[in-house]
Amino acid sequence: MGNSPLSFSIREIRVDDLNAAAELCFQAFWEHNVCVGICPSVDFQDVESARLMIQQRLLDPLADGIVAVNDRPRRVIAVGFIHYGRKVNSVTAVAVDPKASGKGVGKAIMLALLEKSRKTEAVSIRLTQSATNIKSFALYFSIGFMPVECLCNFCGNLQPDQSAAAALSVHLNLDGLKVRQMEEPDLKICSDLFNKALGYDRERELRATLSSSQVWVVTKSGSIQGFATGFNRTGYIIATSEEACVALYCNASGYVFANVLCQLYPKILKWALAAKLPLIRNAWIMVRGEYQRPANGLVWAPGLH
Repeated sequence: MGNSPLSFSIREIRVDDLNAAAELCFQAFWEHNVCVGICPSVDFQDVESARLMIQQRLLDPLADGIVAVNDRPRRVIAVGFIHYGRKVNSVTAVAVDPKASGKGVGKAIMLALLEKSRKTEAVSIRLTQSATNIKSFALYFSIGFMPVECLCNFCGNLQPDQSAAAALSVHLNLDGLKVRQMEEPDLKICSDLFNKALGYDRERELRATLSSSQVWVVTKSGSIQGFATGFNRTGYIIATSEEACVALYCNASGYVFANVLCQLYPKILKWALAAKLPLIRNAWIMVRGEYQRPANGLVWAPGLH
């Protein structure tokens, strides 16, 4: 496409955009990761994994998606989604065809998503931005997003005995902490923990994840000390202590994402390093609007959007 102007239009995503959007997402993330020298498959293993991610968002009643379509030839050249919360909205899965980079397509997608957010009652809109992507960081900053937290993105294969040994080596006392699957009666307690930590409600979203076999709570003497919505790319943790957070990670096995707010939680950072989880990259949580840091002594391990 060179330096010539690009003619394109913005519209709502449709089901028949699924394959094109998936190929675009996979290609954009893969090429960027190769360019900056990190594991290229950290975001999407293949086109099929990108397709599953987009399909989930298409089916999500709390999400909207948009695409940019090149005029000649007619094809999808960018995609982006917004997830609606009661007070906080999130931008997710924004990708631009590398051949259309620098043509204003990404900014057009973001402005359209911001307009959708403006029409809601949310006081904040947020995203997670890889620290390696300087262009995207500059774009988000230029339209009002501010970096509020830096996180270390660890991911790799992890086994429970490996996690437990790492916890012991850094003197984390996990005695009495037990992990089990989340149940219906746990929802209110977990939602209250989230609200107490971050100042807004997620019970609606939590309820939607309850059918997943990857949603867990950690207890001590029968009392809930935290919960995890999974150990994949988008799963997050709220816990009453760093020990309770690590206890949840110790229940995970296989390929695990652990996103550590390194300035706030040095014990979890020490554990991740002792467990020899690969540190893939650093990232920024960026916010436009109100933001509350984790409060009341609670621990937050965010997911990646």
